[in-house]
Amino acid sequence: MVAAMVLAWVVHMQPEPSTYSSVSIPVRTDHSTTQNHVSVRLASGAEYDSNSFRSVSGPATTITSTRRNQIVGDGVQRTVLTLNGRLGLSQSGAHQISGRLLVGAKQFWRLTSEDLLAQDLSLRLQSHLSRHFHATVDTRGHISRIRNGQRNYNLGRAEARLSWVNAPFNISISGGFTGFEFLPETNFNYLGLSAKLAAGWWISHATTLDIHIQHRRRFYPSRLVLVPPSETSGQTQALVFCDELPQDLTIPSCDTSPSREDREYIAGVGFKYRGPFLASVRYQIALQRSNSALENVDRHRVDGSLSFVLPGQLTFTGRGSLQINNGFTPTDQQFLAEDDENQNTLQVQIQRPLDRIVRIEVRYALYMNQFGTSNAEFQRHAIYLGLALHARADQ
Repeated sequence: MVAAMVLAWVVHMQPEPSTYSSVSIPVRTDHSTTQNHVSVRLASGAEYDSNSFRSVSGPATTITSTRRNQIVGDGVQRTVLTLNGRLGLSQSGAHQISGRLLVGAKQFWRLTSEDLLAQDLSLRLQSHLSRHFHATVDTRGHISRIRNGQRNYNLGRAEARLSWVNAPFNISISGGFTGFEFLPETNFNYLGLSAKLAAGWWISHATTLDIHIQHRRRFYPSRLVLVPPSETSGQTQALVFCDELPQDLTIPSCDTSPSREDREYIAGVGFKYRGPFLASVRYQIALQRSNSALENVDRHRVDGSLSFVLPGQLTFTGRGSLQINNGFTPTDQQFLAEDDENQNTLQVQIQRPLDRIVRIEVRYALYMNQFGTSNAEFQRHAIYLGLALHARADQ
């Protein structure tokens, strides 16, 4: 859930595996398209952000973010540098390594405390073991730093996948782990394990269908417990971490099971079309169960995308997400407005090439938390205008 937080702002409309929608689809092997290459993309432009502090309004729990409550808009200078490369490890192209380095920066015009720097490094090792069996190892490291230090975090992931491919079908099984470190509050750090089974089908040359089921477990250093009003001299119950309880207060459940453990059961189905236009739609359900107070939640999410060419060499891309949650989670409350993949979103972009390597981009994005687990309200609009330079060298 929180493991993909702020990265969404740097990749925007570019395809990026989602926390909730990363699945295997059928692979048509063509070694002629796996030649060595290096590419660089530099995008820079100005953006107006209507909620620069990512502030929330309305009621909140006792476990809340330290962000300001004031809703203020500001201009942003946004710059993203992306380096991609692929290297064949055998003459046939059956074994290869590829990688991507992404460095993004946001510099606000007035609210400099919100300046952000993000770095993301991904590596993939692919091996065609035989005609039908493929092995893949993915690793990723992500670092995000904000000038005020309130939302700094580190993320590491590794996953191994074995796929059976026999066109038009594909089946894969994978397992991996995730490490997440949230520097302002160590009780939100976690180590995670995951196992996934996915299958795909090329319905036709232009259409694919994929399904997946997944199980995740996350281990946190301390769980939340509800403390009755009689113990806090308050009118309502309070949420407190087991390791932060006052010395004179005893909660039996903290003595027997002080650490938090979440289990998540996920299932999803997706459809993609690649023809005169590109379109996709995906539905996913994620059921989270936890031994921590108020962390049981059911998440229903629908994602859709559409891309097509307009007259005048214009390309339109649109993406939307609708998430409906049943339940309440203080963790979502803490990271509300940070995790774009856990919100309702609408993004539209129009781009046009100016020459072989330069194109102009205009983008609008809306982020909201309606139907979320939190009774606090959040809304953010972002309008962007910039240039992107792209160059590639093949061997």
